[in-house]
Amino acid sequence: MPRNLVLFDLEWNIGYKPYLFNYHGVQQTFRGEIIEIGAVKIDEDANVLDTFSIHLRPRIFRTLQHHIAKVTGLTQADLDRGEPIVQGLRRFMQWCGPDAEFAEWGMDDVPVLKQNLFLCNLDESRPTRWYDLQQIFLREHPRKEGEGMTLESVVTRMGIPMERPFHDALSDTLYTADVCRKLDLRAGLAAYPTEEESLRASLCPAPGDYRDFRVFRGYVEQSAWRSDPKIITASCPVCGGDLQPDDIWLKKGNSGWYTLSVCPACAGTGNEAGKGVFQRYKLARRDACTGALPAASRSRTKPDLPAGNGCAPSRSSGCRPGPKRPPPKPPEKHKDSRPVQETPPQSRSIGDMTKKLVFCSRACHRNRIY
Repeated sequence: MPRNLVLFDLEWNIGYKPYLFNYHGVQQTFRGEIIEIGAVKIDEDANVLDTFSIHLRPRIFRTLQHHIAKVTGLTQADLDRGEPIVQGLRRFMQWCGPDAEFAEWGMDDVPVLKQNLFLCNLDESRPTRWYDLQQIFLREHPRKEGEGMTLESVVTRMGIPMERPFHDALSDTLYTADVCRKLDLRAGLAAYPTEEESLRASLCPAPGDYRDFRVFRGYVEQSAWRSDPKIITASCPVCGGDLQPDDIWLKKGNSGWYTLSVCPACAGTGNEAGKGVFQRYKLARRDACTGALPAASRSRTKPDLPAGNGCAPSRSSGCRPGPKRPPPKPPEKHKDSRPVQETPPQSRSIGDMTKKLVFCSRACHRNRIY
C-alpha cells in the first residue's frame, strides 16, 4: 500500500502579549495562531499528487502582527476574509486522511498545528508520525561552514528555478517538494531514526556502555520527575538493585541533570558500581501537547562528562568540586530562520511545553566527577 505522505507549511500570527492556556492541567504558552496552510501529497519519489491551500481567520490573535505582515505579505484584510479557523483546520485534517505521515522543512510547524487543533477542540493526537526533511537533506548533503539551511538558501544551492514567492505556504511546500526530488527520498525515509533512536543518541553519545534505556511517555513538569518514584528509582547496572540518588543534582546544558547514586549492595566492592553510579536525565520536547520519558543506565570505567563540570560537594558521594569553568560564550547568531535540529528557544522552557525525560545511570569513579 502506498504511503500517504503530506508535505505542509504553515504561516501563523502572533500576539503582542503572550497567550497562556491550560492543557490537561498544565499551563502552556501559545506559539502562534495559524493563518495560512499550504500542503501537497507526494509519492516516495516526491512527485506531487494533490495540493491544498487555505487562508484562515484567527480567533485569538485577530490583529495581524506587523512583523508577520512584513514577512508574509499578508494584510489584515486577508485575515478577515479567511475561512473560520475551526472549519478550515477540520477541512485540512480531513484532506490529509487518518493515515497521513507529515513532513516539513524543519520541526517548527507540527507543534503549532497540534496546539491549534487542541484550542479548536479538534483531535490533536494526529499526526503521530512526521519527518524533518532537513535531516534527510543533510544525510546526502552535509552542511558546510557558512551554508544556510533556510528553504530559500537550499533552493538556491540546488539550482532550483525560483519561479514562486517565498513565505507563501503553498509555494514553500512546492519548493520543498522540488528539493525532495533532488534527493533519494525513499532511502531517506527508510533510514530516518525512530523517536527512541534519536533520544538515545542525544543522551548516550558514543563511546560508552549505557544500559537500561527506558522511555516514559507523557507530560513532564520541570522538576516533577524527582518526586515520582517510578521515574527516580533506577536499577544498579551490576546487581539490579535500587540505586539511592544523592540530594544534590547538577545541571548539564539547558535540559539535563545528573547526580551520583549509590548501590547499597555494591558500595565499597571492587566491581564497576562500587564507587557510585551516575544517573542522568534529560527533558526533550516531542511536540506541543504530548511527550515521552526515556530512561537508561550506563556502566563505564572512563569518563564521558567533561572534567571540571563544577560538581558541588556531596555528602554521600564524597566528590570534590571541580574547577570553575569560564562563563559560556553567547551563542553565535545565524541568519537562518529555521536552524537545523535545534529546538526553538521558547520550546526549551520546560514549564510551557510537552517534554520527554531521558534518564540513564552509569558507574563512575567515586573520587571524581566527570
